Amino acid sequence: MRWRHIVNVWIIFADWLWWDVLCGLRRRVLLAAPEAAFTRHERLMLVLAPHHLIWTAGSLVPRTMLTRLGRTIRLDRAMVNAHSALFHVPVLRELCIALNFRAASRAVGAESASSIAVFPGGGLEMQLQRPGRDTLVLRRGFVSLAIERGMPIVPVYLPNETAVYAPLPHFARLRERVYGASKAGVPLWTGWGGVPLSPLPSRGRYLCVIGAPIDVGRARAPSAADVDAALAAWEEAMRLLHAKFARSAGRDAGHAIAFDRSRL
Repeated sequence: MRWRHIVNVWIIFADWLWWDVLCGLRRRVLLAAPEAAFTRHERLMLVLAPHHLIWTAGSLVPRTMLTRLGRTIRLDRAMVNAHSALFHVPVLRELCIALNFRAASRAVGAESASSIAVFPGGGLEMQLQRPGRDTLVLRRGFVSLAIERGMPIVPVYLPNETAVYAPLPHFARLRERVYGASKAGVPLWTGWGGVPLSPLPSRGRYLCVIGAPIDVGRARAPSAADVDAALAAWEEAMRLLHAKFARSAGRDAGHAIAFDRSRL
């Protein structure tokens, strides 16, 4: 529909104006593998982590990020798997549709879609973020879907996701209780100058690091062993990306990465 294209243009313009011009956030996409490793696949599953605020530079406007990736690895029709609750709020619903989001409760990875992007950690991962540490929630669901669809898994590490808006360490238990009762994330953060709930992000660099695709094969009913093996490969890939790129993203030497296995 024409109105969706018009909305997309305005969103991309507003995204550039806000993050790059007004906020001074230098964003860059890095490929950790040769371009040929991506272009030989027709469809890919981008698995992004960590997940913090849903409206940061790599989350609310993934259309812009995917557009940039698309010029490199042909993700021109990629769709983003988002929380189903967003589609029950009138204004957010139209915004999500324009950004090519798809409700997580619906089947994703349809044959008509070239690629999909997911934040597997969801609201739980948002609650687990702490200053100086990125916590990634391990789940088997996205791996099973990738194997069923025959889509290679692409590890995407966002080393500055918890830097442009730092997680507020206070009220951690309260947020976890709210999530446990409602499955809804409660974002609390500090922005520019350490001001709590500031809409202005911390200035600096924002990197999106894309690792090499992980071939997971294809099976209509993947076995537990195949799922666990692919999940272990994604975990190891994220560890390596953290070790290689966290410092170049401006994180200090003590910045750590951890994995939560409570949802396995």
